[in-house]
Amino acid sequence: MYYMSKVLILQTSLFYTETLQLMKSVEILIYAQYDD
Repeated sequence: MYYMSKVLILQTSLFYTETLQLMKSVEILIYAQYDD
């Protein structure tokens, strides 16, 4: 049970990090378009 919760937390934080990176790259794309 303890091990499972640790795995769940790890997966959640990985997903959260990936989502943040995705949002950052989308933000950069939008800024690049506005810069033109």
